[in-house]
Amino acid sequence: MTQFSPVKFWSDRWEQEQEKYVPCALSMYKYNLRAINTLFLKHKVILKNRKVLDIGCGKGLYSEFYERKGNTVVCCDVSTWVLERMLRRGREVGWWDFSLERGFPFVDQQYYLVHCVQTLVHVIDDEKFKIACANLGERVEEGGYIVVGDRFLPDRKIEKSHIKYRNVIDYITYIANENMRIRFLGIEFSFPLGGKVLLFKKILMNSG
Repeated sequence: MTQFSPVKFWSDRWEQEQEKYVPCALSMYKYNLRAINTLFLKHKVILKNRKVLDIGCGKGLYSEFYERKGNTVVCCDVSTWVLERMLRRGREVGWWDFSLERGFPFVDQQYYLVHCVQTLVHVIDDEKFKIACANLGERVEEGGYIVVGDRFLPDRKIEKSHIKYRNVIDYITYIANENMRIRFLGIEFSFPLGGKVLLFKKILMNSG
């Protein structure tokens, strides 16, 4: 049995489907965006003239949303096809293979907002999932925020090699509880059948 390769899977998928993938993602994007805006409003997150890291940027729908708000967006993805597209749009990019046990690109940089939506669900290995969650906290600056969105269906068996659904508690545990300076702020339902968006904040060093 051939071992699953995230790099090959997503490179092939983007290059073969290209624009045809957008309509499939638009519905979830709209639901997620509504949930993100609700969380930002509820927790008084103001995004303007900030630096945002879009992890698993795909077609760049969320990147465009943050840019419209007046922010600078840096993109990373597993697909070189995607990154070349983002480069043509003038964004800084970095390649990240979430099958590897290493940090995200831009290890010397931090961001006011780290956005990771519909990405962690594709980290199949549990240990690598924990590492990916920890890396989110490393990339966010003090006083900054982390937005994570996925579908949560841990009790439903899904026969897909590129997806593993987990509990919300798993995300909170490995993003917040493993890093005492990351606080879980809230959750909003997004799209049907398990879609949720979570918001975290990295507290200041002298905040107790």
